[in-house]
Amino acid sequence: MINLNDIQIFVGTAQAGTINAAAKTFSVPASTVSRALTRLEKAVDIQLLRRTTRGIVLTDAGRDYLEQCAATLERLEEAQEMLGRHRTRPHGTLRLGMPSTFARDVLTPMLRHFLADYPEIRLQIFFNSGRVSASLDDKLDILFQIGKPKDSSLRVKNFSPIPLGIYASPKYIKMRGLPADPSALRGHSCIGYAPKDSAVWHFNSKAGKQSVKLALRVSVADPVIQTQLTIDGFGIGQLPAWTALPQVEEGNLIVALPGWQSESLHFHALYAERAGLTPKIKVFLEFIERYVSTEYNPPSSHNQ
Repeated sequence: MINLNDIQIFVGTAQAGTINAAAKTFSVPASTVSRALTRLEKAVDIQLLRRTTRGIVLTDAGRDYLEQCAATLERLEEAQEMLGRHRTRPHGTLRLGMPSTFARDVLTPMLRHFLADYPEIRLQIFFNSGRVSASLDDKLDILFQIGKPKDSSLRVKNFSPIPLGIYASPKYIKMRGLPADPSALRGHSCIGYAPKDSAVWHFNSKAGKQSVKLALRVSVADPVIQTQLTIDGFGIGQLPAWTALPQVEEGNLIVALPGWQSESLHFHALYAERAGLTPKIKVFLEFIERYVSTEYNPPSSHNQ
């Protein structure tokens, strides 16, 4: 089998002109260079050079072999440089799995900034429900989820919790009034998400904590639909801040329980242990993190 180091020494010796000069170039004894040349000629089964008192002289086969080997070593060096760029600079295709509402309402507005900042990254985006039952298969680099991750074999990037609030429209308040405290929600129509027949909403205030079990009038996983139904006056909604606060500013919604803090949802990203935190994954997670727990708070599938 041909040894790549022997080829490198052969090329270096041919370029240096003497075995002693090549030995200095590679910082090895001249005997090491001589043995490498002998070993290479034995492997290729042809004489590549002749040793003279003044140096070395390439045979015809040696000159042809040198031309091909030098070009090959140059391509290998370029390949190593390319791998170095992969290690140090974000590069390549990034495959993302996420809730469709996250892609539509959070990723889309900021995507142009990310793509402009990282022109060598290509994105492939796949939609899922956002629930923790979704899995990180071989085609995904990152999976965004709401809730607590179940797969301990994966690396987890936890983001700041997504705050929820209780809101109602002026239309609803005119018809039904505002609840005095969380327990009064049992007498109202409520909108949110519950995977079962009922939901339990948790609250904190200076007066203490309350948990209220509710039969929701509308249970839907999409926060955009929740918000619109709340605006239309069909009930009091438990809504993420990113979708409710703009409507509060426009006068379409009102905080229904001032002084009470509703629960938050946990938002995280999963990526495979084998992948490590590669540059393309690292920069995307850092980019997303700047938008979490702000007015750009991501939507959720309300996995509680």
